[in-house]
Amino acid sequence: MSFQRFNRHEVFNMEMMEFHTNTVRQVENFFIENDLNMYNELTNKLYGIWDGYLYTDLLQSAKGYALTATLIARIKKTIDFIMEETHDFETI
Repeated sequence: MSFQRFNRHEVFNMEMMEFHTNTVRQVENFFIENDLNMYNELTNKLYGIWDGYLYTDLLQSAKGYALTATLIARIKKTIDFIMEETHDFETI
């Protein structure tokens, strides 16, 4: 499992903070509503963003849990935002 380090305090503005918080909450609700354990590899990777860790397999992990297309798109938006703000244009 590899990751990219970034400074969340420099990268995230208030809008992105709220967006990511809502994404994490929606993913947790997805697991709860589907009687799944919300403490898993995916939520751990999403929490890692708060500490400045962007896991390279985050999007694949999300797809592996069969999240809704809307949740996948929200996670992708966060990844794209981090990549753009850190000027790392490699696709994760």
